[in-house]
This record gives sequence, C-alpha cells and structure tokens, in this order.
Amino acid sequence: MRRIGPVLLLSVLALGMGACTLPQLPPIGGTGGELNLRSAFDPDAVLQGDFDTAIYSAPTPNSVKIVLFEGPVDDPSKACVIRLLWKPSAAQTPIDADATNATIQLVVFEPSDSPAGEEIGVYSGAGYMFIKHRPGRARIGASVWQATLVLTESSGQFEDRLGESELTGRLILERNEPAVERLNHRINAMVATRLGYPRLVEAEPASPPLAAR
Repeated sequence: MRRIGPVLLLSVLALGMGACTLPQLPPIGGTGGELNLRSAFDPDAVLQGDFDTAIYSAPTPNSVKIVLFEGPVDDPSKACVIRLLWKPSAAQTPIDADATNATIQLVVFEPSDSPAGEEIGVYSGAGYMFIKHRPGRARIGASVWQATLVLTESSGQFEDRLGESELTGRLILERNEPAVERLNHRINAMVATRLGYPRLVEAEPASPPLAAR
C-alpha cells in the first residue's frame, strides 16, 4: 500500500497587503454543493464532487468543521472534511495571495464493482474558504478556492489521475453538531477498512460547540 506524509500548506498572513477579493456566494436555499478538483498538469482531468449531505459544526466563534458526503452515508462515492481555521471579513482581512485558512481532506471511494475493486484515495491539502455568515447560524453559505491538494494516502490499486490539483466550489451547509462528529467517525471507519489500517480524516474539535444564536 502506498503512504505519503500529510501535506500542510498553511501560510502566514501578510499584513499591509490589499484586502482579498471574495467571490459571490449562492443564496441560502437547500443544503449541498459542488467541489471540483482539477489537475494542475492536465486541465481536462477533473474530479467532480456533487455533495447532497453538507453539514457543519461551530467549535469556536470564528471556526467551523464541515463534513460532506456524495451519495448515501453508508456507501458514499466521495466524502470530504474541511476545517476552517479562521473566518475572513470581506474587504477587511489583508492576506497574501498564497495565504490559506482551511485544511481539506477529500476521500474518493471506488465503487465495489469497479475494475479496481474496493479502492480508496485520500487527497489532502489547504486553501482559502469564505463563509457568508457568522458561524452558529442554522445555515451558512461557503465558497472554496485556491486550494491545493495532492494524493497523500491510497490503497494499492487506486489510480491517481490528477497529481497536484486545485479545489474550488460552493456549498450550502446546515448546522448539526452531533451529526458532524458521528459522520466523521463513519468516514474514519470506512477509510480504515479500505486501507487496512487506521487513518484519521480529521479529529474531534478541542473546544465545545458554539451556543446557538
């Protein structure tokens, strides 16, 4: 089995730089969203995630933990865990062009009837996330861009068709503190089963959840 050390792509804020330009977010409606992972070497190589389960918890007033599933939670085709480390403010947060505020782990489950069998690939990295509302609301909109991910762990026959890639997309998230941790545990269990050894896809928050507002 192939195993590569986790990639940490966090960079230090560059004070005094111009304020960041933030993308338009979708209006709050149904939950879910889309993330696209595009190869840096082949623009036509794209892994698309269409997530119908999109939930978040708010461990602190300025951070969130996000869990996403594509397909049923007991047999997903993709899952993703995102940790927003700090919340930027529109036209107020000065950042370097390479600054990041979110860590991301995207898990790809090959279907059991695929030629590869029950294979799995874990793409890890970091990027930039902006959320439309203060953490703690029932629903929030989020946008991800300039996120660099690489394959950091996989089962033996998993084929990486992307190499280093950029993740972008938009999400509508529903707040559900208990489900975030329950489904995060489910992801960890499925990953361990397919890899054959434990591999945590994000851990539980160290702080208690933010009180509802």
